[in-house]
Amino acid sequence: MIYVFLGIHLICYMAVYVLIYKQKRHIQYHFSMALTISASLSNTLLTGILLAQLLPDYTHAVLASTAVGIFTGITLGLSLDFQSLYAGTVSGIMGGFMGPMIGGLIDHNQASVLFFLLEVIFSGFLLSVLYSTSLKREV
Repeated sequence: MIYVFLGIHLICYMAVYVLIYKQKRHIQYHFSMALTISASLSNTLLTGILLAQLLPDYTHAVLASTAVGIFTGITLGLSLDFQSLYAGTVSGIMGGFMGPMIGGLIDHNQASVLFFLLEVIFSGFLLSVLYSTSLKREV
């Protein structure tokens, strides 16, 4: 079940990244920082929660989710601008440390469904905001 959650989570992240990359010329730098911080933090938190339940050792879950957080912050930040790169990387590192802590408190597979659904809703919200910014282009 956790592998299914990780697969759907990866699809949601890739959809957010593709839409951010397509709309990067129309996103102002204030919105780009908020978008990068929230996207990398939510992605890394959920990854850390799922990896804490998947991996037997807590240290491996922290290291893996921190590596995912750094990768997420760098990929989202590079698609926008330099300050987004910095903010996304720091936010990803912070989420990489916090995610396994939350995952250690959650009983296996019961409350993680709630976090997973919240992340999917949040990804849908990001996609709708990005889509609405694409409709407000100036000619």
